[in-house]
Amino acid sequence: MVNITMAIEKKSFIFLLAYVWLQSAACQPVQDTRTPIYIAGLFPLTGNSLIKDAHPPAAQLALNHINAREDILPGYKLFMIYNDSKCDPGVAMRAFVDQMVSPTVKQVIFISGCSILAEPVSQMSLHWNLLSVVVAQSPAFSNKKSYPYTFRNDIHDGAAAEPKVQLMREYGWKKVAILYELRPIFSLAMKNMEALLLEDGIEIIASETFQDAPERQVQRLKDIDARIIVASCYQEYARRIFCEAYKLKMYGSRYVWMLIGWYNEKWWEVEDTNCTIDELSNAVALYVSTQGYAFDRSNGITINQKNTLQTEWEYLNYIRNMGNLRALEDWPFTYDSIWAIALALHNSSEYFISNNMSKRLEHFTYEDDEMRSVYLGFMQKTNFRGLSGEVLFDQYQDRIGLMKIEQLAYDGYEKMIAVYDQKSKEIHWVEKDKLVFTGLSAPLDGAEVIFENVVISKALFYSVVAVTCAGIIVAVAFLVVSIYFRNSRVMKLSSPNINNVISVGAVICYVAVIILGVDMGIDISTTTFGRFCLASAWLLSLGFSLVFGGLFAKSWRVYKVFANRSKKKIVIKDKHLLALIAGLIVIDIITLSVWTILDPMEFPEVNYPVQKFADIDTVIYRKRITCRSPNQFYYQAAIYICKGMLLLYGTIIAYESRKITVPVLNDSKNVGLSIYNIVVFSAIGIPVTIVIQNDVNAAFAIESALIIVNTTATMLLVFVPKFVLLKQGEVQISVALQGQSGMSGLGSTATATQNVDRNVIQILRKELKEAKDREENLQKENDQLKKKPEEKF
Repeated sequence: MVNITMAIEKKSFIFLLAYVWLQSAACQPVQDTRTPIYIAGLFPLTGNSLIKDAHPPAAQLALNHINAREDILPGYKLFMIYNDSKCDPGVAMRAFVDQMVSPTVKQVIFISGCSILAEPVSQMSLHWNLLSVVVAQSPAFSNKKSYPYTFRNDIHDGAAAEPKVQLMREYGWKKVAILYELRPIFSLAMKNMEALLLEDGIEIIASETFQDAPERQVQRLKDIDARIIVASCYQEYARRIFCEAYKLKMYGSRYVWMLIGWYNEKWWEVEDTNCTIDELSNAVALYVSTQGYAFDRSNGITINQKNTLQTEWEYLNYIRNMGNLRALEDWPFTYDSIWAIALALHNSSEYFISNNMSKRLEHFTYEDDEMRSVYLGFMQKTNFRGLSGEVLFDQYQDRIGLMKIEQLAYDGYEKMIAVYDQKSKEIHWVEKDKLVFTGLSAPLDGAEVIFENVVISKALFYSVVAVTCAGIIVAVAFLVVSIYFRNSRVMKLSSPNINNVISVGAVICYVAVIILGVDMGIDISTTTFGRFCLASAWLLSLGFSLVFGGLFAKSWRVYKVFANRSKKKIVIKDKHLLALIAGLIVIDIITLSVWTILDPMEFPEVNYPVQKFADIDTVIYRKRITCRSPNQFYYQAAIYICKGMLLLYGTIIAYESRKITVPVLNDSKNVGLSIYNIVVFSAIGIPVTIVIQNDVNAAFAIESALIIVNTTATMLLVFVPKFVLLKQGEVQISVALQGQSGMSGLGSTATATQNVDRNVIQILRKELKEAKDREENLQKENDQLKKKPEEKF
C-alpha cells in the first residue's frame, strides 16, 4: 500500500485529470456508433456516508471496462445517469422520480448504500417495472413479497450473523445476549441471528431492544451476567452503549462484544457521550466485527480479464489521498454490481436475437413485463468471478459471498483475522492466534456454573445405618429371647405375643430410618427413589402402630382388669389384644392406600440459594430432589391425628393405672415414659427440623435420632424389666391398691389371668396370705396366736 501511495503521488496530476474526465463522461456520453442504453444510479455524494468518494469511481471504472469489451453488449454502449441521494429518503425519492419522468429510459436502477433510502426507492421502482440492484445492508430486501425485483450485491447484517455463530461454536460459547436498536435494519438482522442461534443450540439469555436510550438495557445485561454480547445499532448509539459498559466494568478479560462491521474508523473518538475518548477506547478494546468481504485477495483472473491486483491498481489511479481507508474496502461490490447488470442485459439481448424476437434492449419501456421478466431471469442466473469473489445470488436474490471477521487491535484499527465462506460455511483463519483476549484464555460465556445435587452425607447415612442395624439386632435378640422363654412364668404374665408384636414393629421402624436416608446421592433412578420415599411413609406408620399399639393394648388390659369393680369376671385374651392392634394396622393400610392411589408422589426440585464466588468466577446452583404429593398435607394430618389419639388415650390409661405396681403385669409406667419421650423429643425436634430443612444432613440426623431414640427406649422399657425378673428366677410382688381391699384386687387379678399358668396364681395367693398373717400376728396378743385368722377369700 505504501508503494502504491508513492506512485499515486508521483502521477497525481495525470490521475486527477483522468478522474475529472471519467466523471464528466458519466453525464455527457461520447458520440458513438453504438446504441446507448442507460441505467439509473443513486449515490450519497454528500453527507457523512463512507461511500461517497469511493463508489462512484468504482461504477465508472466498471462501465469503462464493459464498454471496452467487444464481446459484452455488442452494438451497445452502457451509460449510467446518477444523482446525489444525500443518504436522505426524501431527496432520493425525488431524484428517482425525476429520472423516471425524463425522456431517457433506464433499463435498471442501481442504488449504492444507505438502506434507509434504498428500501423505499426499490419499492417505488416496481411501479416502473424496473429491476433494482442495491449495495445495502438491510435484511428487508430478503422479503421477496415486498422486493420481488431487487437484487442485493452485499452481505446483509442478517447473513453477517453466520460468522458470529461460527465463532461461538469455535470457542464453545453457549450463552449469548443480544442488544439492538429498534429499527428494521437491525431488528430483522437480529431475528435472523436468533434463528441461527436457536438452530445451533445456543441459549439466548437476553434479547434487549432500545429506541433512544440503551443505558437501561446495558444494565440489564450486567444484572444477568451476560458475557458474550452481540450489539447492532448505529455508531452514535454504540458509543453510548460502550460508555455505559465502561461505567459498569463490562469490558476486559470476561467479555466479548460483537458488532457490525461498517462503522467509521475510530468511530468511538467522537465526544458525544459523558465518557472520555480514553474511557471509550478501553471499553471497545478487542471487539469483534463481521461484514461482507468485498475484495477477494486470491489475485485470480476476474470477469474483466485482469487479476484483482491489476484492477485495484487501476482503481487507485482514480482516487487519491482518501481520508478514510475503510471506504476503499467496499468499492468492489459496486464494481461487480455494474458488471452483473451488464451481463444480465447482454444475455437478454442474446436471448432476443437467438429466439428471433423483434425486441431489442433499446425497445424496453416501463410497461414491458416480458422484457422485465427476461432481465429478471438472467439476473437470477448470475454467476461470474468478480473482484469480490464468485458473484451469485441465493433464492432470496441476496449475494452469496465472503465475509470477513475483524478484531479491534491495540493500535485502534480493525485487523482482519479470518474469512468466512458463506457458500461452504467455513472459517478460514488469517491469523495463527485467531482471536486475541486480554486474559490468558478465551472468556467464558458466563460464570462457571456447577449444578450440585444436595444429598445426605454418605458418612452420616452409613453412620445412621450402623446404629439402626445395631437396633435391629437388639430387637431381633429381644424377639428370640421372648419366644425362647415364652413358657416361663414371667413371660407368660407379660403377654409374650404382644411383646413379639412390639419387637417386629421396632424392626420396621429401624428399617424405615434407613429408607428415609436414601436419596439421589445413591446412584438410583427417580422411579426407584419414589418407591423408597413411599416405602418410608408406609413403614413408619405401620411400625408406630405395632410398637405403641402393643403397649397400648397391654396397658388397656391391665386397666380394664383392675378397674373392674363388679363381681362379673372379665376375660381379655391375647387374641383380643391382637385384634385391637390389627384394627390400627387396617386403618393405616386404608389411609396409606388411598393416599398412594389417589395422590401419587411427585418429585419437585427444591432450589437452594445460589452461591457465587467472584474470585474464581464460579456459581453453584444447589438443588435437591424431593418427593411429595399435591395433597400430602391432608393425608399426613389424618395419620397424625390417628397416632395422636392413640398417644392421648394411652396416656390416660397409663395415668389411671399408675398405682398398679406388679411389674410382670403392668407396663403403665413404661408406656408413660415412652409417651413422655415422644412428646419431649417431638416438641424439640420437629420445629428444629422445619427450621433447618434446607440443611438436609442436620434434618436427617434429627429425624433419625427421634425415631431411633424413641424406638430403642421403648424396647428397653418393655423388655429389660422382664429380663431382670427372668434372671432373678422369682417374682417380686407388691400390690398396693388404694381404696380397695387387697383380696378383692387379687380376685380381680385371678379372674383376668385365667389363661395364665394356675400354678403361678397359686404362688401369688400363698405369698399374699403369708404376708397378711405376719401382719396380724404382730398386732395380737400371744393368747390369740392359736386362733385362725378370718378368711377373706
